[in-house]
Amino acid sequence: MTVVDNHYIRFPKLKQMKCHGAHRITGKIKRATIHKNPSGSYTATILVEDAVSALPKTGAVVGLDMGITHLVIQSDDYKLPNKQFERALAQKKRVWQRKFARRRAQAIKTIEQSNVAGVELKLSDFRNVEKAKQQVARINRKIANQRNDYLHQYTTHLVKTYDVIVMEDLKTKNLMANHHLARSIADASWGIIKTMLTYKCTWYKKELILVNPHYTSQLCAHCGENTGKKPLHVRIFDCPHCGTCDIDRDINAAINIRNKAFA
Repeated sequence: MTVVDNHYIRFPKLKQMKCHGAHRITGKIKRATIHKNPSGSYTATILVEDAVSALPKTGAVVGLDMGITHLVIQSDDYKLPNKQFERALAQKKRVWQRKFARRRAQAIKTIEQSNVAGVELKLSDFRNVEKAKQQVARINRKIANQRNDYLHQYTTHLVKTYDVIVMEDLKTKNLMANHHLARSIADASWGIIKTMLTYKCTWYKKELILVNPHYTSQLCAHCGENTGKKPLHVRIFDCPHCGTCDIDRDINAAINIRNKAFA
């Protein structure tokens, strides 16, 4: 496989094909695999051998607390907004899911009637069913692409800015058992952030530390005393032991996460 003019790729025994993103390919191409997506588009997964140079050291350390209203809360007071890409396209997705369900049910009924008449039909023979199926797949792909691009930009900024990144090692599957928050937790994609930071820290010679999240929202970041469990609607942290007050609950938790790595 070879890249032609940064806009085309040429595979052995295949003609030259137009593609997006070829300008990002550097190094020696080892292997490429072409996949057809449910949306009807094609994706080439390319294995490239290339050297990744370490980023300059900054000496900075940050703690990350995962959230829902804000996707990530940093110990230095920055909060990453949660853009909720899935909810933004939920109505459009719901419309096409219902169209697909109706068309599929009607197609199955037609297939059953044709079988009685001795005519063999398959679900793939109904173009309106395939169109609705592809529309749902395209919306899902758009949601995934928007989310991945947003998280890639943020995680790359983190590894460029900080030498040590400390985040809570959340068990997402356990948290998904809460049916009131399951959809928001799934849309937040905490696991994707963890995966991206893991390999990017390895590439650029930075350090990622995962800590136990227990009691990080209950401990006072100033004196370390446990102030007890608090309901989610309490957003301000006040410590009766040392008098620390009016601190954002999530920022207090992020500082505790950062401190746990060096306890």
